[in-house]
Amino acid sequence: MKKRPLSIALVAVLLIGLSAQAATLSAFSDSPASSAGQGDARVYVFAEAAIQFRVPAGWSVRLDSDGNAKVSAKTGDAQIAFVALPIATDLKPDEREGLLDTLAEKARSADLKLGTYNDSVSLGGMKVGIRRYIGNEIQGSYALLSAEKFVFIVVAVKKAAGDTLDDDVGAIMKSIKRSS
Repeated sequence: MKKRPLSIALVAVLLIGLSAQAATLSAFSDSPASSAGQGDARVYVFAEAAIQFRVPAGWSVRLDSDGNAKVSAKTGDAQIAFVALPIATDLKPDEREGLLDTLAEKARSADLKLGTYNDSVSLGGMKVGIRRYIGNEIQGSYALLSAEKFVFIVVAVKKAAGDTLDDDVGAIMKSIKRSS
């Protein structure tokens, strides 16, 4: 059991770059995995974690070289990063909270204030721990989804973006389920 905290810390260090980018709304440089058209929302399968979610029109999905996905609004004012973690999902509740806190601490900038941890949430029947944050210019959440693998999810929305993007982000998050 004592090896887990070390493993968790190592994974957190490896993910600093990706999650920090997501928290500050920067873009990946890789080409799109798929692009949202002007039509209806479409389903995107994040194969690394065996989950899927709906991507609204006007949003795109990009993959980085490690297979992590970033879903972005066309305006660049909101994004959701999905990072599949190579960690067993059989962690105890306090270990899951510790993992999320470690990842969030490494990812956040100094001006972000973290909210209370909530592990009574589920998405598509999968347990998720979530900690919201608010900063001077952005707000969002850090989440740890228990899918086939743990998935670290970073949601970031510019405060000035308005309610439409909040609605889109909410719709994406609520649509998450196991892929078939």
